[in-house]
Amino acid sequence: MKTLIDIQRFLDANMSAMPENIFLKLMNAQMRGATTIELEDSVILRIETKRLKEQEATSRLYECAERNNVGIELESKGKFDEAIKVYEENVANGCSATHSFDRLMVLYRKAKDYKNEIRVIKRAIRVFKKDIRLIEKYTKRLEKAELLLHKSKL
Repeated sequence: MKTLIDIQRFLDANMSAMPENIFLKLMNAQMRGATTIELEDSVILRIETKRLKEQEATSRLYECAERNNVGIELESKGKFDEAIKVYEENVANGCSATHSFDRLMVLYRKAKDYKNEIRVIKRAIRVFKKDIRLIEKYTKRLEKAELLLHKSKL
């Protein structure tokens, strides 16, 4: 089935999620003077679903940044245990920004809580598995934390 859409409204709402071929189709229609066009329902659904996923990801990232700001503020006030809770929330929610992971590693290292530091490092390695630079950084940190844990047990 096809649905008649308003070209400009559809472009405005879905630009970031639109495949190039559909974008070009809409632009060509507009250049010919059309204000509406019929699109396959499946195409509309795919584009709108992708847009909603992008919006959800952006919202999660915004929430992550807000919690990071709270954590930074708590740290500046010396409230390290509270900052840890805030950063742990980001890690638990799968936030794919490095700040919470990095701060937790530092805070746990300062507290000599190597088990939690190792847990956070391993989680970071899983979350950032596609970033070779971060994997190298976290792998080195993991080796150091494991050595410190071993020494602390002696």
